[in-house]
Amino acid sequence: MPDRFLVRFLSTALAVAICASCRSTDPFPNHDLQVTPTPVSASQTPNARLFAELDAIDPAAIDEASPLQIQVLSILGREDLIADVSPDHRAKACAPAPGVRDADGVLDTIAARAEGAQVVIVNEAHLRADHRHFVEDVATRLAPLGFTHYAAEAFVNAPDATPLTARHLKEEHGLYTKEPAFAALGRTLRRLGYTLHAYEQTDAQRDAKELSGAARINAREAAQAENLTKILTGRTGAKILIHAGHSHARESVDASKAEEVAWMAARLKERAGVDPLTINQTRCSGGAERTLLAAHPDDPGAQDFDIYVDHPLPIFQRSRPTAMYRAGPWLDIPLELMPEEGWAVIEARYADEPDDAVPVDRVVVWPREDVAIALAPGAYRLRAVVSDKPAANR
Repeated sequence: MPDRFLVRFLSTALAVAICASCRSTDPFPNHDLQVTPTPVSASQTPNARLFAELDAIDPAAIDEASPLQIQVLSILGREDLIADVSPDHRAKACAPAPGVRDADGVLDTIAARAEGAQVVIVNEAHLRADHRHFVEDVATRLAPLGFTHYAAEAFVNAPDATPLTARHLKEEHGLYTKEPAFAALGRTLRRLGYTLHAYEQTDAQRDAKELSGAARINAREAAQAENLTKILTGRTGAKILIHAGHSHARESVDASKAEEVAWMAARLKERAGVDPLTINQTRCSGGAERTLLAAHPDDPGAQDFDIYVDHPLPIFQRSRPTAMYRAGPWLDIPLELMPEEGWAVIEARYADEPDDAVPVDRVVVWPREDVAIALAPGAYRLRAVVSDKPAANR
């Protein structure tokens, strides 16, 4: 066993011991849990292709997992398994900005800077659920300032796409949106009155010939900027929060590649004639035990963003990021849902939401693991999704 996995194993065992108090003394206080005892086959769900990736994952050999499998584990609540192999879970040093000591101060700074802005763009690392929690906090602060529109790269953008009008996100709305923190963001946006929009490059906007490298990136960025400009057109003065991944939020041309790349934010700035407030969550990480405002790094292109946010690296208890506490207390997974062999994906939905709603919590577990779910007091429907393949064939 590689040393880093031994260290993670021992750290997890210690966290379990320390977090014994996280377990409910009454198994489910203030929770009405309707448990479906019969597991659902993965092929009978909208996520059959996603769950099929689990059949090829060995949780003891994550360093052999493909990038897609790493993303699947993040979506299914197991950042603890990927933290040792994910660049997004490594410390990236940045000096703290003076005068801002905590997350509230960071949000105050963003709100103050956003007062005169029509467009705010915040990026994320697609493997970090806490980045989505922060976007939720930003959206909450922006709502009183007149921000009423939200656009996400993650939403499916097609003529026949499911409308983004329900009070919850649906399974078919996207890939990253299947992750519970993204679903929580969606519920908050709808509660605050935001109108949701997709802006990803459409099939019709893709070149008939196969592009590669910078040409492919530039085509996608141009399409995203065009789609966002259309959202703004006809909505004079409308204020919009745009949620993108990584470099899409860069405000200037990137000359570091063999061919220049103009990212979405730079193109939107020129095309729509707006000066967006851009927020970077991906460059700085692990500088402190709390979220801080970071000083601009010395990297080339650092001026491409207006604000840098430095989040602490995730800490895991009972195999879940402690940031999940904001969703509710740790609860034990009902024993009848735990797998005896292979994997099971435990899903918890609000009792009044349909099966196509993205769950409030969703996590993949293997036999004999100590894994928790996080649910605020309320009524929920719980079920387990399992593989269609016999364990011997996985």
